[in-house]
Amino acid sequence: MTVISHDESLKDRAVMAAMRAALAVSPAPESKPESRAAYDKLMAQVPIAASVGRTAGEVGGTAGWWCRPANEAPQQAILYLHGGGYVIGSAAAYRGLGSQIAARTGVPTFVADYALAPESPVPAAHPGFARLPA
Repeated sequence: MTVISHDESLKDRAVMAAMRAALAVSPAPESKPESRAAYDKLMAQVPIAASVGRTAGEVGGTAGWWCRPANEAPQQAILYLHGGGYVIGSAAAYRGLGSQIAARTGVPTFVADYALAPESPVPAAHPGFARLPA
């Protein structure tokens, strides 16, 4: 397995500072279905990286969004499982963060839109991941 790491850039610091500032004035989202809309609205504020294309797709039977950088690394991909404790969050809301990851790593990033609890409790929340190639 290849691990890619990089030092925090000034742009990364600015993005993190902006996210911390937004979170500081926002009420903490509760991990319950009623919080989904507010949580998605907050996460959707992460800007889409200009150099990254986004397309709907599917991996292992699970829908989601591909975030593909202009000069993507061949035969590499990042599988990004969004936050929210399997109860809140969506791939659509995390496209901005996925695009930022793809832009900084140069690796296509798939943001999975797995089913959420309590409607789809674990292990049903991500049945397609069991079929991903090793």
